[in-house]
Amino acid sequence: VIAMLVALVVSYLLARSTTQRISKMRRATHQIARGNYKVHIDTQSNDELDDLGRDFNQMADALQASQEEIRQQEERRRRFMADAAHEMRTPLTTINGLLEGLAYDAIPEEDKKHSIQLMQNDTRRLIRLVNDTLDYEKIRTNQISMDRKVFDATAVINNLQAQLRKKAKVQNDELAVDLPKVLRVYADYDRFVQIMFNIIQNAIQFTKNGKIEISGRRLPKGAEFAIKDNGIGMTKEQTEQIWERFYKADRSRMNTQYGESGLGLAIVHHLVELHGGTIKVASELGKGTTFTLFFPDREYAPHAITPRSETDD
Repeated sequence: VIAMLVALVVSYLLARSTTQRISKMRRATHQIARGNYKVHIDTQSNDELDDLGRDFNQMADALQASQEEIRQQEERRRRFMADAAHEMRTPLTTINGLLEGLAYDAIPEEDKKHSIQLMQNDTRRLIRLVNDTLDYEKIRTNQISMDRKVFDATAVINNLQAQLRKKAKVQNDELAVDLPKVLRVYADYDRFVQIMFNIIQNAIQFTKNGKIEISGRRLPKGAEFAIKDNGIGMTKEQTEQIWERFYKADRSRMNTQYGESGLGLAIVHHLVELHGGTIKVASELGKGTTFTLFFPDREYAPHAITPRSETDD
């Protein structure tokens, strides 16, 4: 009888303890359901319920991190929409005013050529903004096809140097190229041009009275390229976020004639990944930034990705 009484008391205490711990988990679960991801369960022993509690805490932490990422993405999206609206409104207002002036013959004959040039420049800004947005969505949803082949990257980069020399001159920058006479790379020609153009242009944008060095070399499994500048540089936090869409490391330059959308580097990152390559960034605030890209050869590159149709979404 005494043993039965002791067993009943012990069983009651164990059952009560277990029930209380389960009730705590239920209350925590309800908190999670209401959106409070900061709730945690105390785990002081090593039984199955504490193992479940630790798993619960890990889930809550993951949900909290996911919620924070969603919040940041939404903030960037909201900021992007505001920036895009501003960027579109300014050139559209300029174009509309000039068109009205031309329509009512309010612009002197000697100023008409300059007015047309202003409209052309603002139209190009609008086209860049729209193209950046469309390109990113196509790449993100895998709706692009790539025609990869072997070609000479040196010739491509020399052409880009010639194209961007005028923009570099505006910033009083020097564009220096250090490449072998012929540097073979296996990539989609148009996308390779897009990648290199974006990064070089980005270096010009954030460098003034400085130097941008473009170098490349053959490695055993592919081709490596580096774009180095001695511009304003970035903090560690900025280098961790530059691949995010809508992110701009320097908000004060968001109204320059380059990089209006904050999508350029996000597009570059996705394109390099589609090639099976890698892109890394090293930067120091006030000293400059270096982008290093690697494109694998045919035998080391993944198969081309089949584009998805619009209806796949």
